[in-house]
Amino acid sequence: MRNTTENESFLRESIRYIHENVQSVKFYALMDAVILLLAAILFYANEYLILPAISSFAGETIWHYLITSHANDLLGGIAFMAYTNLLISLVRPEVRFKKLAVIAVYIFLCGLFWEGVAPLFIANSVGDPLDILSYLIGAVLYWACLSVVKTTRKEP
Repeated sequence: MRNTTENESFLRESIRYIHENVQSVKFYALMDAVILLLAAILFYANEYLILPAISSFAGETIWHYLITSHANDLLGGIAFMAYTNLLISLVRPEVRFKKLAVIAVYIFLCGLFWEGVAPLFIANSVGDPLDILSYLIGAVLYWACLSVVKTTRKEP
């Protein structure tokens, strides 16, 4: 009986702790959730609407190449930063990624893993250095969004 009470207490305290953390950055946590949702919608729109529509075009242009090869990676950079900050908001909101240099180093290191190490272990996976650049551009766009919101938002 005592173990159940301790577990319930631990769960209650954990939920309270997470709730307080999210409340301390609730606007930014909500913004991260919206950015993550929008990135997912754009990803699926690209996969199932845009890519099939442009695959019928015979001419290869730079835009065709970028959309077919790197648009989803750019969206991945945006989504991954929003996801990371959303998770951080649950446990340590004071260490959310805010500075461009820190964001760039973080996503670059993640990209090195995804494009350099993961292909060694995942069959049919090929590393592409341009994907790392796409992740970086996406992360910079995420930071730019944060910066615009931060400068236009009046803190209470």
